Amino acid sequence: FEDDQFNAAKSVAAVKKLVNNEKVFAIVGAVGTPGIIANLDFIKKKGIPFVYQGSGVHNLYTPPKRNVFPVQPSYIFEGRLYVKFIYEHLKKKKIAVVYETTAGISEISESTLKGMNQYVRRYRRKGVKIVGKVGISRGASAAPVASRIKAMKPDVIVIVALGATLIQVTKAIKEAGINTNRTPMITSYVNGSPAMFSLGGKYWNNIY
Repeated sequence: FEDDQFNAAKSVAAVKKLVNNEKVFAIVGAVGTPGIIANLDFIKKKGIPFVYQGSGVHNLYTPPKRNVFPVQPSYIFEGRLYVKFIYEHLKKKKIAVVYETTAGISEISESTLKGMNQYVRRYRRKGVKIVGKVGISRGASAAPVASRIKAMKPDVIVIVALGATLIQVTKAIKEAGINTNRTPMITSYVNGSPAMFSLGGKYWNNIY
């Protein structure tokens, strides 16, 4: 076991130690998109099995690789599911998107938006559209983001962000006076952890 602290450089050092020094047979259960992307070429070249990554970044899936075995949904696929869920289950049509631009997470945002755009085109005749998109980097104030979202008057909000940034955004949106019962918020399956209730408290309620 090695802890890369969600840092790509530390992840590269850890994987090289495991593969070159400790001669592991496989890398299993790697968590964190930055480290996964940083190590993918090295692991592919070494040919060792790379099984079940805690990420849905498209690099894992396309093109297929003989020794890479992803299990979780790709973020492109998840983006498509957002739009399908929004229209067919929530019966909503006007989508606002908040996406994180932080290095290592921006790839998640790009893939998710790609998938969403694909399915927005599919549902366009039914009135589904993205009314606006707002980027935010880790550590930036979320209040201006919430103000811009409120001005867009969406009926659903997709938030492509992780950890502290996600909590900041959900808090700012609710404090801006947006009624999240009428305008629900949706985020990635990777945020589906009980720890989010500890981090977000009451601001983590009513989130898909």
